[in-house]
Amino acid sequence: MLVGLAYSLLTSYNYRRGKLEYVVFPVYNDDHSQFQSFFFSGALLVGLVIAYYADYTTVFWSCVCLFIILLLFFSALFNMPGGFLKVKSNRMSLYGVPETIEMEEINAIDIYHDRIVVHGLKGKIWLASNIKIDHVYAEKIASYLSTNLVNYPVNINNQLIGN
Repeated sequence: MLVGLAYSLLTSYNYRRGKLEYVVFPVYNDDHSQFQSFFFSGALLVGLVIAYYADYTTVFWSCVCLFIILLLFFSALFNMPGGFLKVKSNRMSLYGVPETIEMEEINAIDIYHDRIVVHGLKGKIWLASNIKIDHVYAEKIASYLSTNLVNYPVNINNQLIGN
C-alpha cells in the first residue's frame, strides 16, 4: 500500500511538472476518488488519536500510521485526472478499453465531450466512455495523437472544436 501511494504521488508530481509521456484527462470518478482519500486520511487520523491515547499502539506504529495518513492526504490534495491515453511502441492504451490497440488497426479517432471512439479498419469500435473532456483537454488529446500518429493514416476528429 505504501509503494502504491508513493508511486501515485510521484506520478501526480510529474503530471504537475508536465513530465508525463502520455496525456491525461478527467473522468466522472475523479471527484469521488479525491473525496475517498480525504475521508480515509481523516478516519485514520481519528483512529490513530484514539489508539494512541488508549495505549493500543506503540510509537513506531503511530509513526507508520501517520506516514500513511500524510500519503493519503497529499494524494487527495494533488489528485490528477484518472483518464489516460498512451501511445507506445505501435500500441495505444486508452482509459476504459481493457486491451491495447495496434496502431495499424486504427482508421479514425473521434473525440467527444463524454467519450472517445476509436474506429478500426475492419469495423471494430473501441469506446472510452464516462469521461469529462472540455475544449482544452480535447485540444491536448488531438495534439498528442497527431504528434504520435505521424506515420499512421489515422483521421482524428475533434468534435468539440471542429475537425
